[in-house]
Order: sequence, then structure tokens, then C-alpha cells
Amino acid sequence: MIHSDFIYPSESTMKFKVLGGRLTILNTPVEVKSIVAKEIEELQDDPTWKLARDMFKNHDHSGQFLMSPAETEIFKTIFQRKHKRAVIVSSTQYGKTLTISRALLTRISSMPEDWLVTVPDQKRGKLLINYIIKDTSENSYFKKKLIGIKNKSRDALNRLMEERSKAKLTYQVMCEDGIVRYGSVEIISCEAKNVHNAINAVMGFGGKNVVSEESSLISDEIEAGVFRMLAGKGEDTCYIKIGNPFERNHFYRSFKSPGYAKMFINDQIGLADGRYNASFLDEASERPKYDILFKCWFPKEGAKDQYGFAPIFKEDDIENAMVSQLQHFGEKRIGVDVAGEGRDSSVIILRSAVGAEVLWHSNTDDTMEVATEVMKMMKLYSVHATNVFIDTVGVGKGCFDKIRRIYSGINSFKGNFAPETSMNSIDYANLRAQCYWRVYKYIKDGARLVDHTRWEEFLNIKSDTTNDKFKVMGKKQMMKLQIPSPDVCDALMMTFMRKSISKKMIGSAGQAAMDKHLRKKRRKNNQRTSFSGL
Repeated sequence: MIHSDFIYPSESTMKFKVLGGRLTILNTPVEVKSIVAKEIEELQDDPTWKLARDMFKNHDHSGQFLMSPAETEIFKTIFQRKHKRAVIVSSTQYGKTLTISRALLTRISSMPEDWLVTVPDQKRGKLLINYIIKDTSENSYFKKKLIGIKNKSRDALNRLMEERSKAKLTYQVMCEDGIVRYGSVEIISCEAKNVHNAINAVMGFGGKNVVSEESSLISDEIEAGVFRMLAGKGEDTCYIKIGNPFERNHFYRSFKSPGYAKMFINDQIGLADGRYNASFLDEASERPKYDILFKCWFPKEGAKDQYGFAPIFKEDDIENAMVSQLQHFGEKRIGVDVAGEGRDSSVIILRSAVGAEVLWHSNTDDTMEVATEVMKMMKLYSVHATNVFIDTVGVGKGCFDKIRRIYSGINSFKGNFAPETSMNSIDYANLRAQCYWRVYKYIKDGARLVDHTRWEEFLNIKSDTTNDKFKVMGKKQMMKLQIPSPDVCDALMMTFMRKSISKKMIGSAGQAAMDKHLRKKRRKNNQRTSFSGL
């Protein structure tokens, strides 16, 4: 990583190295404390630091709001809109949410701009909006600018504090040309169970500025929606990601990207600037996730989570499998996942011996519409009914029944059923686990995936080998952990319900191509290493 990407710490003042998702400060604790002490002294003459000091008080009214050097850089990143792209990795309980809220309030009350804040859940959104409302109520400058609140109406502000659904605040700004314009901050909750609603809300946002709070907890799918929204607004956009490094997802990729200005605030910095004390860190170090919450280290690729699950697929597995187009040969299969029970997309996948592609996906839960599309694809790609696999748990049963009235032989898939009988079937907890293992081998053996953003769902598929059985995290647990339902990957996985491949519909030319492909697979098998994630 290029150290010049860093806003804080600065390579000119501290020595540090970055390896993967881990930054290590090489200075001794005494040296770090001395460096930060000098930075604090220099802040006394910083205009932005002095502005925040004069505008805000500590929330416990113990004195003025005196930002640390790192907090000052967070504040400037938003208030001065210093960087078009920035990622801020910060330790927990450092005060970043309060600093973010005050920087946003200062910006929108002085500049006629709209800012969007994406949060992983309503609780975090409520905390941030309440910080802004509380600071507004305690400062006449902000209070007179807030739209919908009379200058002397404390009751109205109190009602705002109680409105759990309040998601947008607007402030009037007197511009240099004498015209009153408006600045606003809007909060959007990006909970995994409401992916469709979150993306629609993001895409409807009219501004050019986004702060992603606890960004690592927001799914890749929703983050892609944010990025698409900004891409449609031209070059002058601002995107700031902030949070703890819980996942190796888009937040990690931004941390690794040279296109993002970076800040890194860990336990060493917090101890040096007085935000933590040694006894607090000693106590915290005895608890789980200290490396993530305080050292700010991203999990190692393939590392197990607190539930004992580890990712099956690595980023390179999926990236290397991607192709722009694919010519199918061999027996074709179709997998169908129908939206429902918290899932956000109905999906149809086509798979052959050489690869797979997304034929159709929609947010509809209309089983007749899905069934019509499936039958259309069966005809278009000449897929026999016995090679169609449909998830029949929940609303998928309706789609299955509609198609079965016309085509007999289609397959009903239920992931919790026993695995297909084979020499090693006892190695799998259920059919879903067996099928995902087959998908893993399929991709590792050279199968290709036609480019589609939803293939990133593979990075959320996790396994466990408790009791010597290969187990895949179930959908209910994924939903509980706010992991988006892997609709696309599940649709592909279902096509492995039956391992055997029929050759009767291939033809001579296709058979020759398949034989060539299988010879290549056998050569790769001889070089293949065992799966390290188990």
C-alpha cells in the first residue's frame, strides 16, 4: 500500500507498515505519545479546530469540545469536503459518531448541500440524528436555521428527539447572492432484511455527498447501489466510509485502494491522545474481537468468525472465474430461487459443464411471473425438465407447482434434506452443504462465471466442520447476522442437487468439446491443493 494515501497517521511524523488489512505503528509508545502531544500543541492555531471548540460543548457539559488530532482530521474530511473518496478505520468508543454528526451539522448549516448518511441499522441512525438535534437545541446559531422549528420552541425540538422515524433534517443557508438555500442530512438504514428498500432509497437521493457510518456492516450489494447512485452524479461527488474493520468486504477493498484517502485510528493512537487509558485497554484486551475493535485489524482471509464459520470462497476464486461471455456446452441445468421470507430477488441461473450465468433476476415475488420466465428460459436454452431445480421452501413451492402442471420431472430442492447418497455423503450435514461443496470444486476446477455483481455473494457463504461434517451457515442465521440472502449463489448451488451429468443431449461436436474440457480439468486436479478453509 502507498503510505502517501494516509491522512492520518502521516508518514512524515510516524513510522508504520501496512500488510494486507493490518497497519502496524513501528514507533515505540513513548514516541507515539510525543508525536501526538506535538500535534495537539499545533492544533491550538488550527482554524477548524478552534471553530469546533467555540461552536460545541462536551455532551456532559464538562467543558469545550477539544478534538484530538485524529478527530480533527475526521471533522475536516466532512466539514471541508477535503477528499472525493476517503476511508476511515477507527477503533470503537473513540467518539467518531459524535465528531461525524458535528462535522455534518457545521457543513449543512453553512453550505447548501444535501448529505446522505447510510447506517447498518436504525439504532445507529437514531444515535447520529439525536446528536445533531441535541447540538441544534443547545446552540442558537444552529437552532434558528433548522427548518420547521421556531426559535423559542424547545417543545418542538424535544418532539424531534422522540421521533424514532425522523430521518432527515433541513437547515436554511443564506448564500452570498442574498438567496436563501438549504442544506440537509438524511439517514438511511441499510439492514440486510430490507435490501430492496434501502437501494431504492439510496438511488432516490438527490445529493452528491455520502457518509457511510459503520461501513463494514453494510452489505456489498447495498454499497454497490450507493456507488451507482454517485456514478450518475458526475465527477464532483464525495464518498466517505467510516467504521470498524469487521469484514473483508467493500470496506476492506476501499482501504486497499489507492483511490481513497485513508485514516487509521487504533488503540495506540487513542492511548496517546487521551481518548483511552491503559486500564481500560487492559480490560478490553481480555474480551473478544480486541484485534478488530481496538487494533483495527481486518480479519485474515479465511479466518473463522465467532460462530466457528469461515468463508468457503476467496476473492481470487471468484475474480479469476469471471468472464465477459461464455459459450455453453454439455448438458444444461437451470436453478431457480424465488423471492420470499426476507429474500429480495427471484433468480434464474443457467449452468453447463464449463460455467454459469445469471439469466434473469427480479425483485418480484409473483410466482406466476417467475414460473413464466422459467418456462421461457427452458425453451430458449433447450433445458429438459429433469434439469430444472427449484427451491420449494416457502413461496418457491407455488412456482414449482405451476411449472409441474406443464412439465413433469422438475426437481424440488430443500436444503435441509439429507445429502445425495454417495461414497462420502456422510461427510455433509445436509444437501445444501453437499451442493455448495460441489460448487466450490466446480469453480476451483476451472468453471467460469459470466460477469455479474451478484456473484460477490459467494464471499458471504461460510462453512463449519464441527463433528467432522461439512456444514454451511443456514439462511436463518445469515438473516440474523444481517448477511444478505445469497439468492444468485443459491440458484447455482441447487443445480448440483444431482451430481451425474447425462450425455444423451450433447451431440458429437459438443461431446468432443466436453472431452477436451474434462482433460483440462483432470490436469488441474493433479495440481490442485486441498481446501484450506476447512
